[in-house]
Amino acid sequence: MTTEHSGGTCLCRLVPAMLAVSCTVAAAGTVPGDSVRTTFDKITVTATRKPTPLRDVPSITYVASSDEIDEIQASKPSEALQYIPGVSVEGGTGSGSPSKRNISLNGMPNQYSVVLVDGVRVLSSHFHTGGDIDIIPAANVERIEVLKDAASAQYGSDCMAGIVNIITRRGTDQPYLSFGTGGGSERTFYGNLLVSGKTTGKVYHSAFASWKQTDGLPIKQPARRMGQLDFKNFSLMNRIDADLSEKASIGMAVNYHTIASTFNGAAMDSRLFMPRITYDMKISDRIGIQSIVYYSRWESEINGELNEVASPQVSLWWNGIRRNRIMAGIEYDWRNFARKAVSEHHQHLGGIYLQDEIQLFKGMELLAAVRADLIENTGDTEDARPVFSPRISALYRPVDPLGIRFSAGRGFKAPTVMELYEKDYPHGNYRRNGNPDLLPEYLNNISGGIDWSILPDLTLIAQGYANFITDMITPVYDHNIGDSLFVYVRRNIHKAKVYGGELMAGYRMRAGFFGLAVQAGGGYAYNESTSTGSILPYYPGLSLFAKVNPTFDIGSSAAISLFAGMRLLQGREVQDYKSNGATAVTDNEELEAGLTATFLRRYELYVKGTNLLARELEWYEDALMQTEGKRLFEAGVKIRAF
Repeated sequence: MTTEHSGGTCLCRLVPAMLAVSCTVAAAGTVPGDSVRTTFDKITVTATRKPTPLRDVPSITYVASSDEIDEIQASKPSEALQYIPGVSVEGGTGSGSPSKRNISLNGMPNQYSVVLVDGVRVLSSHFHTGGDIDIIPAANVERIEVLKDAASAQYGSDCMAGIVNIITRRGTDQPYLSFGTGGGSERTFYGNLLVSGKTTGKVYHSAFASWKQTDGLPIKQPARRMGQLDFKNFSLMNRIDADLSEKASIGMAVNYHTIASTFNGAAMDSRLFMPRITYDMKISDRIGIQSIVYYSRWESEINGELNEVASPQVSLWWNGIRRNRIMAGIEYDWRNFARKAVSEHHQHLGGIYLQDEIQLFKGMELLAAVRADLIENTGDTEDARPVFSPRISALYRPVDPLGIRFSAGRGFKAPTVMELYEKDYPHGNYRRNGNPDLLPEYLNNISGGIDWSILPDLTLIAQGYANFITDMITPVYDHNIGDSLFVYVRRNIHKAKVYGGELMAGYRMRAGFFGLAVQAGGGYAYNESTSTGSILPYYPGLSLFAKVNPTFDIGSSAAISLFAGMRLLQGREVQDYKSNGATAVTDNEELEAGLTATFLRRYELYVKGTNLLARELEWYEDALMQTEGKRLFEAGVKIRAF
């Protein structure tokens, strides 16, 4: 159904719904128990480029830990991210990998968020709609960090909405060997193996392998992909971290992922190869060096995709001024891209940045950063364009339980090779063309929020943001071929505004044999092109979620863990380029639940059900996908040998 966009459609339902959710969690907070403060003790490196407790990070950041991933028996990162407010997980069929899932942050389209694995950019199919968050198996994830501010001042192009950084498991002090296997609906089967430990001295290794095959989601539309969402995934991830001395360390990793799937009735293969090397050295107590060199390469037979990024980065930190930590760095990105209707071209992006973390006084932390980037496209050396990105973030704790955050910054996104050089790409009844005269897109961001530990075990979080985009790249009608074939060309013509807010409450306690974790929240996002009055390509609307995880210890070596989670998505819309209006996406109501039994602290059995309300669900990437109203189940076993 095509409708005109109305920004207030869901707003009237936001406040009462959020109040109900918050009151539910507050009621749960009356359960007596010992203090278990885990939420703000989690470590993040994305927001400040150094290990920092989450409660001390000035920018708006969330972390999903491995414990939280295990609580819901998530097999994919997207399953855990759906319980973070302001994060919208979407997927679709289009012409990409059937297992792909995208991330939208702060009401912005997916392509404005960067997905990293240990600091390395993830490349995937249909990359112009965002990176695939689910290409990394959750079984090898230590934590997922979500930075929900414009981060171009530190990370350069593309991260106008923020960054999702997946941190993989590091080698352990003691030998560790685990194995997992299972299966479920739609002829789904999987297996994984993790080996970790210390070799000699302070050299730590972690090796992970996983395999999965499935017939894929049961869908009703689009008809051309029905029965063609099957895939087989294989992942091999190796990581070595070595402490060379008390002042120097080196890390090396090689990740390799393959996806075999069916497209247009033919077998198609895709591959992602991601090696990296890091080196950190503390020259003295006041000065040190951090560096990373990585390469990321995606190849896919679907649409003939080739996507490459190579990047060396070096930064120098200095504590020579009291209450200051200054970091300066230089980064270079070489990017290469080819695709159906896009001839092979490459880009050069070079950047220098300066960052200062300042403790103005007790309880007041400030992070200021500025970056200059130079963008050069193939054969375009005389037209290289400098881009400047400033950012400032502040955290004030007048009392220890209360944190107040504020951030303002500028983000940018360089036009991609596809946006510049695409030629007559067929897309239904229209053709799409690039434009070599495109300029970078820019964003001005303001955000703020509070976190309040009302009780040692109960925390409330409230955030708000406003984003203003200029020179937005948008397909614009150019001419007709005959009576029914339209031709669109990308242009920098639109200005846009995006604003919204989110609430979350979390409670975690332990009393004797009984433990309880409860989390609830949601968010509302509004976006609009101020040039045309239409929505942006994707409009997230209202999202609400709640999950509960009670655990029961049985003696000293066995335990039962239960889980139930509910998610509501309302008011979603996608842009209709032809009418300049909006097409509604059906509201989703998803209920999932599971049970895990642990024996002898080594053996784990679990069963999990999703879409237990048997709803027909709709998702959108660049094509609308509707699944059947079918309950899905899976069960498995995990064994820790030592």
